[in-house]
Amino acid sequence: MSTASTPWSAQRAAAESVRPASVLVWPWFAALALFLMGIGATLGGIGGAAEGSKRPAAVVDAAAQQQARSLSGPLTAIEPGLAGLSAERLSASAALTCADLQAGLASQDLTSRTMARFGGSGYLLTEQQAGRIIATVRAESCGSPAYG
Repeated sequence: MSTASTPWSAQRAAAESVRPASVLVWPWFAALALFLMGIGATLGGIGGAAEGSKRPAAVVDAAAQQQARSLSGPLTAIEPGLAGLSAERLSASAALTCADLQAGLASQDLTSRTMARFGGSGYLLTEQQAGRIIATVRAESCGSPAYG
């Protein structure tokens, strides 16, 4: 038996045909609005200050710049090519090395990561140079307020 022959199918078809189009479309607009709000919130959070940071970004940047300047001389004595690294890369590499030291990373892993972080174009770091870089970073950076 088909549903077309039942009495309620005709009433149902008539009831559906009188619904305004806005009743059928508004859930899609609501979903789209929520989606766009989520995208906006995500993109708005990119590049923002870290929530755990208690110091203003300018203070942290100034401390990191000062730390990079103090590291530049000793690291250039280890490998002259390190003088070409930007202050941002130098301070970021030092901070990551300090984090590895605090995590108690194995010596070989720490050495290979340091070689990769501080390596550059035109020179290759040896394991001995990486060891000297680790010692310099530990002495110069790991206790500084820029990284603590």
